[in-house]
Amino acid sequence: MKKVLVAVDLNDDSMKMIKESLKEREWSEVDEVHLVHGFQLQVYADNFLFAAYPMEDQYEQVKESVSGLLGQLTSNAFKDGEKPKVIRECLITAGPTQAIVEYAAKNSIDEMIIGTRGKHGFEGLFSSSFAEHMVRHAPCDLFICREKE
Repeated sequence: MKKVLVAVDLNDDSMKMIKESLKEREWSEVDEVHLVHGFQLQVYADNFLFAAYPMEDQYEQVKESVSGLLGQLTSNAFKDGEKPKVIRECLITAGPTQAIVEYAAKNSIDEMIIGTRGKHGFEGLFSSSFAEHMVRHAPCDLFICREKE
């Protein structure tokens, strides 16, 4: 059973890049596709207290919104006969990068697809701290995609 994790940054350019990459890929050998977004928990300090966004009672609402956005990625991504099980996950955490690594290990992911932005060519391959972290710590094979020129 082959499992692929797609780490998704929800900005428009990243979503477009990932969607194009998914359409070009062969999925017949893949049983599960995990679309995962790491939602960074924001903590703010005031004079007398700490505040966080989202608050714990908002987690489900955030997860539902993210799940809807992740669902848009798979529309038209699979050809006839290539319909792996799709799992959408929003990880709300102070450290999204490490949380995605841990998710991949926990779920026995075989390959991870990530995107990178910034410079192009070999110099730009590792311009993202997220991509650098994944190259060093991912418990599986990586496929790194970038915007087409």
